[in-house]
Amino acid sequence: MLKLFKISNLPFVFIFILLGCNFTFSNKKDKNKYSTIIQSKSAKSIYINCNPRQYESIFKNFKENTYINVTISYNGKKWQNVKMRIRGDSSRKLPKKSLKLKFSKKEPFINDKTKINLNAEWYDKSYMNQYLSSYLMRREGVYCFESQHVLLYLNNKFHGIFLMIENIDEKFLSSRNINPNQTLYKATKDGATFNDTSEVFHLWEKKTNKKDLSRDDLKKIIFEVNQLNIKNAYEYFKTKFDYDRLLTAIAINILTSNKSTYYHNYYLLHNYKNDKWNYIPWDMDKTLMKELIDLHYSKSTWSEGYNSNLADNPIPELIFLNKKMRNDLKNKIIAIVENSFNPANMNIIIDSMSAILTPFIGLDNNDNIRSIEVWENAILDLKGFIEERPKVIKSQMINYPKPFLVFPSKNSIISWSKSSSPSKVLYTLFMCEDYDFKKSKVYTFETQDTIINVSGLNSGKYYFYVNAENSNGITTGFRIKQKILIK
Repeated sequence: MLKLFKISNLPFVFIFILLGCNFTFSNKKDKNKYSTIIQSKSAKSIYINCNPRQYESIFKNFKENTYINVTISYNGKKWQNVKMRIRGDSSRKLPKKSLKLKFSKKEPFINDKTKINLNAEWYDKSYMNQYLSSYLMRREGVYCFESQHVLLYLNNKFHGIFLMIENIDEKFLSSRNINPNQTLYKATKDGATFNDTSEVFHLWEKKTNKKDLSRDDLKKIIFEVNQLNIKNAYEYFKTKFDYDRLLTAIAINILTSNKSTYYHNYYLLHNYKNDKWNYIPWDMDKTLMKELIDLHYSKSTWSEGYNSNLADNPIPELIFLNKKMRNDLKNKIIAIVENSFNPANMNIIIDSMSAILTPFIGLDNNDNIRSIEVWENAILDLKGFIEERPKVIKSQMINYPKPFLVFPSKNSIISWSKSSSPSKVLYTLFMCEDYDFKKSKVYTFETQDTIINVSGLNSGKYYFYVNAENSNGITTGFRIKQKILIK
């Protein structure tokens, strides 16, 4: 039930007193009829005040990391000396910008945090994908950021629903009883795929221990992982990684169809105490999306085949290729589905969050949701994803060709390991002089063997990848996008 009370001194301004969480607006045009002074017992509000011209400037120049001065009010407390900038990677160009707030060490935010992130969640029409994915990670024991929905007011005007994300830094580590002097790296830019030591300085950021400029530990483990053979990978991973947490994170990435990881959007923590590395997820907004429900479970880069213009990541690949680790991963997926990733558990959280967000969906003029019905359908799609995705993964693991490895070329010979399969496999080799497989002719060769001689092609440099296909589906071989020189 919604009651409106008119304030006589302020015509056309109303205060909403929410006695329930079941009202909606018929369309988005209704939003501006009323004041954005909203009271709710469930959703907390964060108030940001700044110079409007300065905000307009960073909004227009969103590619720059320019900070402006702001004041913050949250949960009954006020902060004066706060800096704010636009944050994100590709999301910066979107109409609703994500924000980063930086607090002074003398006046930190809640729980002594000096940085927080306010994510717009533009692509997520449910507003719940990243919230649920980070919840799953934490519930299953993975080191992962806290997240919370907030109502953001900019210069006393309702600016929208945002997801407040904990920053991953020294405070993140110390709050989890991890020595903040451990070394933390962020895979910042596209192509940070753990593929070559040359990526260490221009694609990764060092977030702690910055005085040590060498980054030798990261270079060392990248080099070692890329020298591993499949047979020895299990013992190495058990020794060098926090093995159970790594498997758990990859299992949840598979269950949630996390498309935006392994090539950026993850951290690696080097714990000197036990000399083990931890994978820490980041920016999981592109998860739990209906259009990704059939994503191949062994995907290790942002896309497969001809659309992929990034090297694939050997960390998940070796887990998929090593029989022992692949079996451990399968058992981990089964356990997570039984424990967490199921409608009985997830729908309770979804329904609770729906009740909290319902009053405010119609008020957000800046998001990508054009009607209440769009949001409600996104919630239904989310529930459907959680119910169906484990079935898709099970079918892929049982029925699709198993992951396989494509070897570096030798002269005009391209070969690969055999992909085991419950039915006959046809291999297709794709070759193109263009790395993106878009501007030049794509040559295809089909065989049931695991080797092809391509000496008949015109001389030149070609890129190639291999698919294994049976009657149930297609699996792309690792490593994607190798190159060969035909003389």
